[in-house]
Amino acid sequence: MDIRILKSGIEVWAAVPGMPEVEVKLRYLAQDAFDTIRTKVTAYRLTDGAVTPEADHDDAAFRSALARAVVQEWRGLTEDGAPFPCTPENIELLMTKWTEFRVLVMSTPLSLSRMIAARREESEKNFSATSESAPTSPA
Repeated sequence: MDIRILKSGIEVWAAVPGMPEVEVKLRYLAQDAFDTIRTKVTAYRLTDGAVTPEADHDDAAFRSALARAVVQEWRGLTEDGAPFPCTPENIELLMTKWTEFRVLVMSTPLSLSRMIAARREESEKNFSATSESAPTSPA
C-alpha cells in the first residue's frame, strides 16, 4: 500500500445506488477521524448502582457529523430545475430523508478498499470517455 495516499487524502466521485446520474464527491475518513467524531457525539451517564458510566450514543448527531466530514460536493441533484447546493444543512437533510444517500455516505468513505476501487472505476470511466476514437469521414 502506498502510504502517500493516506497522507494526501483520497476523494472520489461515487454514484448514489440506483441513481447513476447523481454523484457525490466523498473524502476518505481514517479510523482516528471516525473515532474523534464518535467521541464528540457520545455522552456518558451513571445509572443507579453502576460503577462505570454508560455510553449514550446520539446516532443522528453521529451520522450528521460524519456526513459533514466526508461529503465534499455533489452533482446531478436539482430543486425546481436549479442545482441543489451542497451545504451542511442540505447534507443533513439528505442524510435524514434519503436512505440510498445515507448508505453511500456511511459505507464508502470508511473503507479504504472501497475508496480505491471507486477511484479506479472513476479513472477507467474518465479514460474510456476521453480515449474513444472520433468518427472519421471519407477523404
